[in-house]
Amino acid sequence: VLYNVNGFLADFRRAQNNGNLALASAGTYNPSYNAAIAGSQPLTVFPQLSSGGLLTNATIVNLIRTGQIGSLADTYMTNRLNGSVSFYTNPNLQGANGIINGAYSNFHSIQLQATRRTRNGLQVQFSYVYGKALSNASGDLQSNFEPYLDNANPNLERQRSPFDIRHNFKANYVYELPFGQGKKWSGNSLVNRFIGGWQVAGIWAYQSGAPFSILSGYGTLNRAGRSSATNTASVAGATMDQLAPLTSGVFRSGSTLYFLSPTLLNPDGTGIGTNQPGSNAFQGQIFYNPDAGTLGNLQRRAFTGPWDLGWDMSVIKRISLTERQKLDLHFDFFNTFNHPTYLMSPSSAGDSGTTGVYTINSTTFGQFTSTSRDARQIQIGARYSF
Repeated sequence: VLYNVNGFLADFRRAQNNGNLALASAGTYNPSYNAAIAGSQPLTVFPQLSSGGLLTNATIVNLIRTGQIGSLADTYMTNRLNGSVSFYTNPNLQGANGIINGAYSNFHSIQLQATRRTRNGLQVQFSYVYGKALSNASGDLQSNFEPYLDNANPNLERQRSPFDIRHNFKANYVYELPFGQGKKWSGNSLVNRFIGGWQVAGIWAYQSGAPFSILSGYGTLNRAGRSSATNTASVAGATMDQLAPLTSGVFRSGSTLYFLSPTLLNPDGTGIGTNQPGSNAFQGQIFYNPDAGTLGNLQRRAFTGPWDLGWDMSVIKRISLTERQKLDLHFDFFNTFNHPTYLMSPSSAGDSGTTGVYTINSTTFGQFTSTSRDARQIQIGARYSF
């Protein structure tokens, strides 16, 4: 979207100024020029649009008030309200997908592994990976096209990959309990039948959280269709180090769980993470919507969700019925300790399929909506061999 054609950006800001002055003077946001209001300025580009840009239309007024100049220009074009002004490079094409081999990624890591071969009935394997993945494309779409947010600045796409997991610990083990015939502790044949043949096994995983973005979702540079999952919010009044403890972990407010501190939310009860357009910032506000013609100053996927813990276990009892007949009983426990791990699995659609919870203008901003693991499940099985 050519948001600044004919100097539209400057005229857009004049319309915003007019609207704010009208809101303060008459209680109604009206971006049109009003000579009766001190400071109101005549518009120069809007009069060139059909119907003067429809400055009384609720949709148009909201886009101006929220600074969404890219979405506004696109709205004028798709509804043939642009008059003599063309906001597209080609006035006949809203978008043309050009497929190029322009994506890149890199992954650096150190990988460590320790294995204990079976000894005294115990076998253990442990691994640790420390790594970082960066790319300029998510690479997890079921298509071969990912648009740039700004064609003039492709470097904006460089970010942590959706699968960038900084720390990853994993282990698996099998242990034959030292009871029964031929083991450290044994008894007569009847006792051995009950205490022998037991095994425990498990798979354990503990990894750092998935990366996520904090978005504005606004079309302040490009149209909304290219901005909702990619245009980040702006941050002011706090460094990333100061934000880290407020945006990493699990927080509770009433019965609602959050992946960031509820102190970052607007205290007006709306649940959003910023001030309403035209309103003063609330006390302690950190996140802001970008201005018209700009993007948020946060990098995409700059934050990390809570750590993920999983532990599955099995208890196995092997019974020799005869020399050729055996019975194995399995007792499997998935998510053995019923530990809740909240879902923050990123996707190229933003972060985690839906972008609403990552968008500061959403009433569900910062909220967990699901878990990445089911509640504990117990499975019992038997296998008869002959």
